[in-house]
Amino acid sequence: MNISFDLDSTLIPNGKEFETEKVSRFAKFLGIEEIRKGTVALMSDLQLQGHLIHRYTTSFRSKRSIKRTFRYYGITINRIVNETENRRV
Repeated sequence: MNISFDLDSTLIPNGKEFETEKVSRFAKFLGIEEIRKGTVALMSDLQLQGHLIHRYTTSFRSKRSIKRTFRYYGITINRIVNETENRRV
């Protein structure tokens, strides 16, 4: 099954909305964003069950920066749809 998750206010907070996974200061300096606590475990479980994980956002974040953030946490992304792709399609 393909499962999509929105980024803003779902996996990535817009402030102090919810607890986040730990991220080093160096990673923050490199642009790694904090993600919602529990995301790593959830994504791992879903992928172990054979699901494909997608990210959807209406932000103009580059696909590269989104992949880099989730790779930092050990999460594989199967597809990313950002606002650039939304407008193109």
